[in-house]
Amino acid sequence: PFLKGIEVLPGEESAKAITECEEASQKSQAAVNAATTFLRTKLAEAKRLVPDLAASVTEELTAHQARLEAAAKKLADFKKETMERKMAAIMAEVVDAVSACEKKMEVLTKAAEVFSSDSLESTSSETLKEALEKTTAAEKEASAAMLEVRKCFASKQKEAKGPDAVQALGKVQGRINACQQELMKQKKAAASGDKLIKGKEILTEEDAKIKKIEDELEVAEKKVKPGEEEAALGIEEAKVSDEEVEAMATAFVEGQKTLRDSTRAIEANAASAPPSLKALLQKLSERSKAALAKITELMAVTKDQRERVMSEASVREAKGKVDEIDKCLEKVNDAELPFLKGIEVLPGEESAKAITECEEASQKSQAAVNAATTFLRTKLAEAKRLVPDLAASVTEELTAHQARLEAAAKKLADFKKETMERKMAAIMAEVVDAVSACEKKMEVLTKAAEVFSSDSLESTSSETLKEALEKTTAAEKEASAAMLEVRKCFASKQKEAKGPDAVQALGKVQGRINACQQELMKQKKAAASGDKLIKGKEILTEEDAKIKKIEDELEVAEKKVKPGEEEAALGIEEAKVSDEEVEAMATAFVEGQKTLRDSTRAIEANAASAPPSLKALLQKLSERSKAALAKITELMAVTKDQRERVMSEASVREAKGKVDEIDKCLEKVNDAELPFLKGIE
Repeated sequence: PFLKGIEVLPGEESAKAITECEEASQKSQAAVNAATTFLRTKLAEAKRLVPDLAASVTEELTAHQARLEAAAKKLADFKKETMERKMAAIMAEVVDAVSACEKKMEVLTKAAEVFSSDSLESTSSETLKEALEKTTAAEKEASAAMLEVRKCFASKQKEAKGPDAVQALGKVQGRINACQQELMKQKKAAASGDKLIKGKEILTEEDAKIKKIEDELEVAEKKVKPGEEEAALGIEEAKVSDEEVEAMATAFVEGQKTLRDSTRAIEANAASAPPSLKALLQKLSERSKAALAKITELMAVTKDQRERVMSEASVREAKGKVDEIDKCLEKVNDAELPFLKGIEVLPGEESAKAITECEEASQKSQAAVNAATTFLRTKLAEAKRLVPDLAASVTEELTAHQARLEAAAKKLADFKKETMERKMAAIMAEVVDAVSACEKKMEVLTKAAEVFSSDSLESTSSETLKEALEKTTAAEKEASAAMLEVRKCFASKQKEAKGPDAVQALGKVQGRINACQQELMKQKKAAASGDKLIKGKEILTEEDAKIKKIEDELEVAEKKVKPGEEEAALGIEEAKVSDEEVEAMATAFVEGQKTLRDSTRAIEANAASAPPSLKALLQKLSERSKAALAKITELMAVTKDQRERVMSEASVREAKGKVDEIDKCLEKVNDAELPFLKGIE
């Protein structure tokens, strides 16, 4: 693709062509590396051959090495050209992403220009909100474009290697940084505009709240202070009904809270507001504080009547809260009914449902008791600050309601205790059932695994051991599942059970669970020793067969390479063996050495933990394996000269094959480069 005169191909075509070039060069490089290593090894081995053979083998291998070096140079040039083409493609993609991001930044700057103008403070809230909405949308798109640029840049940084790539990416980095700075600048400007909008909204909202309270205070003042005619007649107090005073007292408390919240909100926004808005917010804060002072003044005017009226209201509210507790206790009685039939431990689902209803009823009752207790404590403390006569009467009535509350709280405490006892009984029943089921599974496991703990374990047949192991594995699986179920149940009940009684009861069950766990581990260990014995016997059989096969093959090979009795009597020291037979023997010797070493390791690994009688058999087998290894070494020495010549010839043939394979790979390299040979870089 690159040989058509187009060096920078369109996106997908470029990526595909570069990938194919890289894959082709990787495969070619792998072939070059393999051939280089092979030739280096074989040239080193050739030096150890007899002189004439060493010279001929070295000459042929050197010729193949020359071909290899030429191919390696061609491949290096191709890899350099591929990297240059890849760099061009990389930069094109990054530059496109940066250009797109810069356009998004222009849109953002245009949308946010009102927040950097000199007339910002005089701009209407509607205009600011509209600009903020556009800026937010543009900022979102610009941020997404910036994120895409950074992802693309980071990806290309990983791909690009070398100083040229770093320099090219460095130039693009400058444009990216400029975009980032512009983004932060416009974000900051929009944030100041957002603060201005919120300040104006606070001004409008809090002004409405304060105006409403000012109007209400004006009405209240007219009610509690005498008018001009009454003042002229010497009347110092106006007549206000108890209902009006109670309503005023509630309104005063709510007004104080609203005004304090408004003052805090106004002052928080005034701190960072522009000068003109700051002055308006400060004036509004002063009005809020003036309204608070007016509430304090009116509360002082209505003090005596207000305290009497609010004290009477507190007594009524206290009575209502205690009455509510009595209703809650009626529901407690209804929830307890299933347990009043003479059955303390109900069947599973019925018990869970009844206990849940009891707990829910007691929780609601406790919440009502807590609320009433807090209310009465607060009101009794407030009563102490009243005038003596009023304080005495209010305290007397509140104390009476407190006595009713304490009686209800005691009844509720007794009910909660009984509910916990019933819950504990239900909990223990479920856990005990689970433990009993687990103990039965343990009995089955112990029975299945008894052969592994018997004195005649070593003499037991493999078939009997395998059958017992199969049964033990199945029983162990069921026992483990039962143990897991017990632990889940126990953990769940531990969370439900609270208090020392619950902990003590569960502690007793824990002892039985631990006993089951110990039995499970004991039988697992016994079965594991039986499994080792089975594997040891299998290893003995399998490795004996492998060693016997090699021993037989070595016996045949020895007859071929050593002279018989007649040849030895005639003084013939070597037997005649064909090159094909020697090559086959050499391969068989290498495979035999590997098999014997593996066998020796496997035998010795199993012998370490095997019972005495099996250990002795495994040790004998290990000695046979080592003897066979020694025999291979002996026969390799006998065939050394012929074997080295035959194997060297085989190495030369293989070297030629590897270099021929590289030539085929380079043909594929040429095919992969075609898109770049169109004249477009």
